[in-house]
Amino acid sequence: GLQPLFQAYVGISFLTTLLVLYLGYRWDVPNTITGIHAAVSLWTGIATINYTTGWVSPENTIFLDWIVTTPLLILSLALTAGHGDFVKPKDTLYAVAGQVAVIIAGYLSVQTGQQAYFWVGSLIFAGVMYTVVAKIGDMSDSSFKVTSILFFTLWLGYPVLVYLGLLNDTISMRTLEIGLVVLPLLSKHVYGLLDMA
Repeated sequence: GLQPLFQAYVGISFLTTLLVLYLGYRWDVPNTITGIHAAVSLWTGIATINYTTGWVSPENTIFLDWIVTTPLLILSLALTAGHGDFVKPKDTLYAVAGQVAVIIAGYLSVQTGQQAYFWVGSLIFAGVMYTVVAKIGDMSDSSFKVTSILFFTLWLGYPVLVYLGLLNDTISMRTLEIGLVVLPLLSKHVYGLLDMA
């Protein structure tokens, strides 16, 4: 099956953690941003080990990953907007708390089969993305504009995958699992390195 794909993702995650730490030092990236991206790469690798061990169901694995990594990625984008400082702490706190609520709503939706949770989570997600892109960041700053548009575009793939794969059975579990490897590679590892550059 897909075990080699998940094993490769785990290996890439751990190597990315080391690369982030090295490049953070070489590029003189603020320690907070470097630490966040290293933690994201490390945690997503640890969480994905579950796909090869089967400790918990794959559906629970993605939520164990996301409940940690997605709030951290929002923090990193907020720090990028402030060039290493939190420029709008209240909006950042709202976005982080909102993202935790999104993950909990997604989890409840999958566990109960109730799509109402998904749609509530989607509304909260829209508020989180609006806060991150329009309120925290300065869209006149071209580097932040590119970073935030990339962030927003990649993150739109997650609710689409959850809806099509876990709630609606429109795509196969195999397609969902491939998507849940490719999308994190882009939205966590590649995005993290671009955010630091």
